[in-house]
Amino acid sequence: MRAFAYTCHMIGVIFNVATVLVGGSVGLLLKHRLPERVSNTVISGLALFTLYLGVRMSFNSLNPLILVLALSSGIVLGEVLRLQQRLDTVLSGRGNATDDKVPPGQLMLTGFAMFSIGAMSIVGSFEEGLTGNRDTVMTKSLMDLFSSMALTAAFGRGILLAVIPLFLYQGGLTLSASFLAPLLEGSPQTELTATGGILMIGLGLNMLNLTQLRLINILPALVFAPIFAGIAPHVAALMPF
Repeated sequence: MRAFAYTCHMIGVIFNVATVLVGGSVGLLLKHRLPERVSNTVISGLALFTLYLGVRMSFNSLNPLILVLALSSGIVLGEVLRLQQRLDTVLSGRGNATDDKVPPGQLMLTGFAMFSIGAMSIVGSFEEGLTGNRDTVMTKSLMDLFSSMALTAAFGRGILLAVIPLFLYQGGLTLSASFLAPLLEGSPQTELTATGGILMIGLGLNMLNLTQLRLINILPALVFAPIFAGIAPHVAALMPF
């Protein structure tokens, strides 16, 4: 029974793995025959849906002050730690060669970076684990369908190996969130979802090339949001008015 419950929490992750495998297989068959304008238009449509999803999630907030404090604290910590810059340094130089020149291990890491490193992976995994809502992870899966198609067409079948770390990473996040769900019930969970919505809005804007927000540097806000939401009632109780 418990194993079935865990499987239910992993439906979004399993669907994501499946879309990468399907998209990658199609990419191997099409190679460079897929018109770039088609994939670009589809990604733009998904970006608009991401904006809608982010706005809807952010409206769940019951206390905008918590959102402001979480985002401000998260941005300061992310900028001090230079998370985006460090990630860009690690990932720089990957993917400028063909499948014949790049070892399968490096192609796997390249695909994993494209499919898993980002705000949508974390927000989607947490959302599924905490609430069972799979809107975000399903949207991400459709994006990965086209990304994997383009990547395997360009670099070869080694990209498909990325489904291994993809499953372990997102599955781990989802199961961790499901274990933490009882501790985050109520306001902490609500504000975490709303903060994730703000990140989704930023992601949608970046996908449309309207902004170049360093979203990785904002990710720590997801840690601060439930913490601030949890202590807010205790702080309010100490107020003399």
